[in-house]
This record gives sequence, C-alpha cells and structure tokens, in this order.
Amino acid sequence: MKKRTLEEIALSWSPENGDRYGEDKKKFIEYLIHNCKGFKNGQAIKTIIKNGNFKYDYSKEAFQHQIIVPFRESDKVFIGTSQRGIYFIESSVDAKNTLDFYTNRIRSEQKHLRNLKKIIRKNDLFAQLEHTKKEKTTVNVYFDESGTPSLKNIENDPFFIVTAVVIESKRNKPIYELDKRFRFIRDLLGKQVDFEFKSTKLKLAEYEKVLTELSTVDYEFASVVFIKTKLTGAGFKHSKSFYKFAFDKLLKELLEYLGGSINLYFDEYSGKNSQFQKEFKDYITKKNTEYYFKKVEQLEMFQSSDHPFIQVADLIAGVLKNQMKNKNNLFELIEEKCIFTRIFPY
Repeated sequence: MKKRTLEEIALSWSPENGDRYGEDKKKFIEYLIHNCKGFKNGQAIKTIIKNGNFKYDYSKEAFQHQIIVPFRESDKVFIGTSQRGIYFIESSVDAKNTLDFYTNRIRSEQKHLRNLKKIIRKNDLFAQLEHTKKEKTTVNVYFDESGTPSLKNIENDPFFIVTAVVIESKRNKPIYELDKRFRFIRDLLGKQVDFEFKSTKLKLAEYEKVLTELSTVDYEFASVVFIKTKLTGAGFKHSKSFYKFAFDKLLKELLEYLGGSINLYFDEYSGKNSQFQKEFKDYITKKNTEYYFKKVEQLEMFQSSDHPFIQVADLIAGVLKNQMKNKNNLFELIEEKCIFTRIFPY
C-alpha cells in the first residue's frame, strides 16, 4: 500500500464532533496547503487571519490558541514556524527549519533562566521564603575529569580538568529526558544502543553534533583546568591528594552558587568500593563541615555508563582539554551554559 503524503494526510483531517472551531481549522489547513507550502512561503499570522475567510474573527493571540496550538499538539498535521512565519511542512528541509527555530528559541529561554538563577543565588533573593516539601528542589551535581591527576608524562598529558554538571530538579525528570535525548543521538549517529558518550570516542563532526543536540537540555557546568607544568606543591606529586585537591577547588567556588538540598555524584575512581572512595567521601564531608556549609544529602561514586549526566561532564571536560591544546574549539557550543571555568594556578 502506497504511503500517503503529508498533504493527503492533512486534507483528510476532520474535526471532532462539537469542536466549535473545527470549520476554521479545516479552512486553515486548506489555506496553508494552497498558499504556505514550505518554509519559503511562510506567512505572518495576521496575514493568514486577514486572507483566510474564517467563520470567526480572531486576534493574533486567539488564533494561536484556538487554531494553531491544537495542531502543534497533534501528531497528524504539523505546522512549521520560522522567521518567515507559519507554513505547512512538506519536506525534511521544512522540518529542519522548524527544529532549528525552536532549538534557538529554547536555548535563548534557557539562557535567560540560567542568568536569572545566577542573580537569585548571588543576591540570596529566596533567603526569606519558607519552602514546603512540595516546593523543595534538589540540586544534583555530576562530576567527571579529563586527564590524570599525575605529574608523570606531562608532555602527553599536560592538563587535569575537573568538571561539574549542575541540574536542578524536583524529581528525576531531567535524567529521563537526557536518556531519551541520548537514544535519539545514538540513532542519529548510527551508534550501538549501549554506546557510552565519551569525548575520546567521538570524531569531531560527531562531537559537534552531540553538543548541538544537547543544547536544549537544561544544565549548567563549571570547570577547573590544572596546568601541570605550573604545579609545584608537594601534594601534586601524589595522585590521590591531587585528585582530592582538584575537586575541593571546584566545589569550594561552585557551592557558593547553590542552595537547598544537594546531591554530589562523582565518576568512579580507583575501583568500586575501594578504600580511596571511602577516603574521598570522608574528605569531602570534612570540607563541608569546615567551609562548604551546605546541606549535602548524598555523596556517591558511580560508573559513568550508569549516569548520563556524568557522560555530559566528560564531554565538557573534553571540550576544554581540546581547547587548551588548540586542537579544536567547540566551546562556543556550550559557552551559554557555563557558570565558570578557572585556570589553576590562576
């Protein structure tokens, strides 16, 4: 059986019984097909209202709410949007233009939201609010590193970079959304279903595509880059003390931005349930009592394959490493999500 075209599907659409605006929705579809096929023929909503011969009179806002939005919430007839206006999607090019339009809009709104959060944190604007359990928001912070905490083989491994990805959420919704996004990206790149996203596993074009697709995910990050040739303290000669110091340096500044209940999730280091893991947890807990002074509810280490946001932290750390090596510069793809990046020694 021959697959129906998008136009045939649209023309066969009929409103539900009792839909007051059903007749005008039908006229809207017909108008788009005859006058606005493809993004190059997009028209402003006011123009469509003026020329569409609709049963009811509409303001721009009413037309969007009563006519356009129901179609956007449906999987039957999708209405394209771009800077040119509203149009009927009939090709992959049309779909791509609409995706780009909404991606840019979402990124802009998320940037605004992140800037607002920074203002709130820096000025402690919510300090006087009483939070109920229903209003409680947990901040999850996921950590990973690039390079090794060792001063050996500096010529080939000149940087040690620690990165934190910050997610504010009342539940685990961001994790589910990122899992879904990663599944889509795996399909897009032709990767296996169990492919783990790591900076060292991606070609440049793939890396760029992954970061672009992740731009709509609501996260922030902070990083500290250690330049090994400039590290002179005795503690840097010991990998475990270097590792602890690096994350302490990152946390000390990052936690100034964060409030409420905080969970800290680190990429597994030195083996599952190792003695070092216990030492590291005790170390961070001790630092919290000394100067973090935060409500840390969980402090755990996990394999990156089990936590997608740890994989995001790896990707960001990889971007910074490549930038430091002048290998390539993908930082502009993540710059708007940056809380801070620091170079140490400063």
